[in-house]
Amino acid sequence: MAGSTDPRARLLAKFRTVAAERVARMNAAFGALEQGSGEAGSADLLMREVHTLKGEAHMMGLFGMYDVAHRGEDLLTWAREAQFNLSGAASDLVYQTFDLLLAHVAADADEASLAARRAEWQARVRELLDGDVGVTAPRAAMPAPAEEKDGATPVGRGLGELIRVPGAAVQALTDFAGQLLIHQEATARLVQELWDGVRQSGDGERSGMVETVRRLREEVFEARLRAVELQDSVRHLRLLQVSMLFERYPAAIRELAREHGKRVRVRVEGGEVAVDKQVLDLIDEALLHLVRNSIDHGIESPAERTAAGKPERGTVVLSARKLGSRVEIVVRDDGRGIAAADVRAAAVSRGVLSEEEARAMPDDEVLRLLFRPGFTTRRDVSHLSGRGVGLDVVQDQVRLLGGTVELATSRGRGTTFTLVLPVSIALTRALCFRCGRVTFGLESSSVHSVLRVPAAAAEPAGAGRAIEVDGGRVPLVDLRRAFGARERDDRELEVVVIEHGTTRLALAVDALIGERQMVQRSLGAFLRGTRLISGTGVLEQRQVALLLSVPELVRQYGEGGALVHALPQETEPAPEWRILVVDDSEITRDMLVGLARRAGLGVIEAVNGREALLKLRGAAPDLILTDLDMPVMDGFELLATVRGDPGLRDTPVVVLTTRGSDEDRRRALAAGADAYLVKSEFSGEILNETISRYLEVRTR
Repeated sequence: MAGSTDPRARLLAKFRTVAAERVARMNAAFGALEQGSGEAGSADLLMREVHTLKGEAHMMGLFGMYDVAHRGEDLLTWAREAQFNLSGAASDLVYQTFDLLLAHVAADADEASLAARRAEWQARVRELLDGDVGVTAPRAAMPAPAEEKDGATPVGRGLGELIRVPGAAVQALTDFAGQLLIHQEATARLVQELWDGVRQSGDGERSGMVETVRRLREEVFEARLRAVELQDSVRHLRLLQVSMLFERYPAAIRELAREHGKRVRVRVEGGEVAVDKQVLDLIDEALLHLVRNSIDHGIESPAERTAAGKPERGTVVLSARKLGSRVEIVVRDDGRGIAAADVRAAAVSRGVLSEEEARAMPDDEVLRLLFRPGFTTRRDVSHLSGRGVGLDVVQDQVRLLGGTVELATSRGRGTTFTLVLPVSIALTRALCFRCGRVTFGLESSSVHSVLRVPAAAAEPAGAGRAIEVDGGRVPLVDLRRAFGARERDDRELEVVVIEHGTTRLALAVDALIGERQMVQRSLGAFLRGTRLISGTGVLEQRQVALLLSVPELVRQYGEGGALVHALPQETEPAPEWRILVVDDSEITRDMLVGLARRAGLGVIEAVNGREALLKLRGAAPDLILTDLDMPVMDGFELLATVRGDPGLRDTPVVVLTTRGSDEDRRRALAAGADAYLVKSEFSGEILNETISRYLEVRTR
């Protein structure tokens, strides 16, 4: 509705925003009163909010919502008279009131479904208030709105188009803009004076020009200060309290719990922490997955909890706290926890690990398997989770924002997910450098030091190299190789040392540009799915830099893993040919890479078409070996892009796919594939023969 010229539409959009805030405050106040932690005025606040909302709904002509608020006010008055010492069923009925109000707030609410929900809810309220005996019958989940299919909840739709801004903030922003305009006009006048002086000057006017330049520099300085103030002011306007996101989840949690016959209490902590609205919008889906995970996998049934000596009602805690320029968001439950043994067994049964690998792997690494796409410990499937979709989505969303996600669990005591995210992704300071023809950036807070070292200082370490930093050995990675270009043979190395937690990693780059403040953008559709890239940044003159994900760099190349991918030993002969292997299956890639390296070929890897195109920007391989069925960008799109690029169109492309139909074969060959191999008929000999044939053609 934002931006609509219809006054009724604008007013309705504003009402929906305000109403959602009122319900959130009611929810929080009732929860505090029920737990005995409410402040002196919490009950008055609760009653005032529901009464005001009732009047506003009537004025807007939303009579269904008015009916709920009107009867809900009676219910809350009854709860207040009972000093909020309610039975579990009565408490649930109050929360259902808030849920029903939020359902009416939704812009796309289905009136027929809402009418059915209202009727059932009103019957329960009537039974409670008229009989004053409480609700003791088993709870039946209220019908879901028409749009809630397959377990979906009315969460995950963003925080809306409207942001409520204090009048003082708007006034300050207006003042800054006015001051900036004044200084801009003064600067323009001085520039004109300087230009006139240059055109007419002789030696006698030189001192006047010097004075003009001095005044011009002062105006430029003042204008820059005002611009910084304006920028800060605008940035703060985008900040929202985390509570605006957190307080949308209790309704979803209770609905999910009802569907599974569980009882859950929600506690929100640190809701006053302010975070950029864009960050909250992007993390919404990830938090919803974690909430669903807590209900479905974590919280036990009332009978299980009682048998384990726990309260019948489980607890889910949503908390936030500020960590400098970042925010820590935690989702914690007091459920059954996750057994590493169960994850090991699932990994072995699904062929992810051998029994020997599973026994040797530490518990923390075993638990990280839960973040792999498609991995689940569940044998049965529910509409909430168990389909192998969820934690990989969380990890992808967090990495997209340049953040991290950690899992901690204790059997029988619960599970905690900790997300660390930037407070704002609109503006950042980054160390920029070039590697090949591409400009990269690293968030300044992650940079430990910048060094220039002799190439001889890189000493052998395992299968790679390491350098000494502060008395310790740090793995050295050549970024050219990480993105598929040929290794360097420089006598001196430009090195950027990054730090993530307790792990350091040294990156060899081509040329340092320096620290820059940049406007940060999330990844567009073209780059989404490229794990080493967390976003893009716009520098001066609209130059674009790719922002590297420090957590992902450390994950892939840090500690022992870095040594495999680090600078090669000088004694290693450089392979004569290099191929690019593109396949989203890690197992398939490992097999193909092994075959290629045993054949003396250099290998570049990519998990999908878009990551392949990014690596092709660094240096073209001699041959591309690609799957067809991949997420983000499939093999057909990759083929079309390669054949449409003058610098790549002559590169041989071999397709290796599970698709064996004649139609798929014709389509791939028409798109530009040179050879078509089917995985069900695959053999190492056929692959080597095919690759060798096309590489030999390249030499002639």
